[in-house]
Amino acid sequence: MKIRPSLRQLCALMSLPLLACSSGADERAPSADWSGLPAPYDSGVTATVPLDDNVVMVIRGDRARRYAPDGGFFSDDEISLPYHVNAALPVGDNQVIFFVDEAAQLVDLSTGDAIQTLALIEGGLPRDWYGVDAAAVIEAGRWLLISGDEYVYYMSPVEPDDQVVVSEVMSLSDVGWPTWTDGVDAAANIDGSSLVLFRGDMTMTVDLNDGSAGQPKPFGVRAPELKPSHPQYPISN
Repeated sequence: MKIRPSLRQLCALMSLPLLACSSGADERAPSADWSGLPAPYDSGVTATVPLDDNVVMVIRGDRARRYAPDGGFFSDDEISLPYHVNAALPVGDNQVIFFVDEAAQLVDLSTGDAIQTLALIEGGLPRDWYGVDAAAVIEAGRWLLISGDEYVYYMSPVEPDDQVVVSEVMSLSDVGWPTWTDGVDAAANIDGSSLVLFRGDMTMTVDLNDGSAGQPKPFGVRAPELKPSHPQYPISN
């Protein structure tokens, strides 16, 4: 199955420096604001893909757009995807993994081609997981995958001889978040140190260094200074 966006749509996704893609965007550094999302994204997103230091692809089901999380710019073009995306991961070289039902599909965003499709169970994920609800890159080769109220770390190969390693299944109820321990809609590591979680039209920010977590805030409301919430926060280990 292929995604076939127009040239302009691809440029919007990949920020390619082509005149045909110029939109006068005012792109600014990301923040925890997430304001300015038009319908239907203003009521929630199902996946996010950080594309560079300033821009994130936000996905709601089978629709996607480019967004600067301080509310400065939302791309004019909307991508129509051929399936409902539950979660997504950027994996470098213009490639992204879309989690669709019980499978993971590797897609080349520069061409729209599906490179490979793999059942979750073939990738080593728990047999009783029927999908991935949220995913984020914690660091190179280390991913956080969430399904319902459970999560695992997925250590993908970085060097040719590396093997895939999947951690034990852990419960969100043990991470010390103030709420949302029964599940989230999406997750994103925007700046390398903070994990932004999405649920409905709200976000919650978690500091990956010390495990502090803020209270959920509606889109467009600045998150308060984070407070330490759990002395043994697993996601920061």
